[in-house]
Amino acid sequence: MSSPLSAMLTLVPHLKHESYPRCACPKWLRWSRDGKQHRQSTGTRIWGTVEKAVAQFEQRLKAGESPATTSGRTPSRRFPQLAETFMTRKLSQGIQPTTESKVRCHLQGFSEFMAARSKFYPADVTATDLVQCKAFGFSTGAEKPRPKEP
Repeated sequence: MSSPLSAMLTLVPHLKHESYPRCACPKWLRWSRDGKQHRQSTGTRIWGTVEKAVAQFEQRLKAGESPATTSGRTPSRRFPQLAETFMTRKLSQGIQPTTESKVRCHLQGFSEFMAARSKFYPADVTATDLVQCKAFGFSTGAEKPRPKEP
């Protein structure tokens, strides 16, 4: 009988090697201090971003900060939660149903566009992401940008 893990190892051969850079799995910081293991999410799936976070984290630890004060990302809400809060505010302002539909469509498209780039928090978004989002019209960016209408 096969376990889910062994089936997953068959599908994703690098699963045993969590330091595999091309993996799109969530990345974690792990360390030991005072005989205790600690694990903290990096909030990203991008290897280069993780390497930068590790370097910053190590500097903070070497500076004498305790793991409790090096929590990395401050708790933040993800795009879907922020979009719902925004919509609640707009609805309380009495927007029209057609405007509500349009805004919901844009918020969902933006959230999906950023998720496709493994960016789930506002702090992860760069100006380049916003330009590409606008140019590609919320698509994943794999295809060419749509032409500007005259």
